[in-house]
Formats: sequence, C-alpha cells, structure tokens
Amino acid sequence: MLQEAGFSLEKESRLRIYRWDGESGCYQFTGGTVDTANKKVIASITLPGQYILAIDELVPEVSAFKVSDGTSKPAITFAVNDTISEIDPALFS
Repeated sequence: MLQEAGFSLEKESRLRIYRWDGESGCYQFTGGTVDTANKKVIASITLPGQYILAIDELVPEVSAFKVSDGTSKPAITFAVNDTISEIDPALFS
C-alpha cells in the first residue's frame, strides 16, 4: 500500500494516525506506534470521527517570530502554518 502512495517500505515506521477536525479544517495529529512485524499502527482513540494513516513529510512554516525586549522573562511569539503535522497544538496553549 505504501508503494502505491509513492512511499518506500522503509518509511512504514513513520506512519501516524490523524483525525479530521472540521472546526479547523485540517487533520490533527492523534499519535500512533508502528508495529512493523505485525503490520499495525496502534493508537489510543478517544473521540469519534474520521481518521487517516499518513506520513507527514511537510515541514511546518514558522513566521512572525518575535522576542520581546526589556524584561527578565521575555515573551516569544510566532505563527505556525501546517495542515498535517505531528505537532500537538495543545502544547502551545
């Protein structure tokens, strides 16, 4: 199956599970552990929805990177544009 999608079998360990988020209009990283011996991807699914197996090869685009000056604890702000990624958006809230 991977070969039909244009990937080599060596990349099977990079398969992950993503869930469609209709509110954001993109797939959100759910997780996944690849068991290559048994040809499985295992993840804890806690929400109903549409899920896909995917290999993310796109690098997120980071822009508007700013560091505030003048304080002992500067604030760092940035924007990340990525439609499918292993980045968990909850890590940035």
